[in-house]
Amino acid sequence: MSLEERILAVADIHDALSAERPYRAPMPQETMVTILNDMAGPKLDAEVVAALLESLRETLAA
Repeated sequence: MSLEERILAVADIHDALSAERPYRAPMPQETMVTILNDMAGPKLDAEVVAALLESLRETLAA
């Protein structure tokens, strides 16, 4: 799987977890981070997940 595909996979899951859906509210940030960390390695590229979470931390801290 190419880097672009791995990035899109993580971005897609992040969007699914953090966006409001007709059937549920957005997940709390802590829950989303836990789910992404649990998926890092077995299902998602761990480096891409780490980069996304670091970017989110920087964005939220600003």
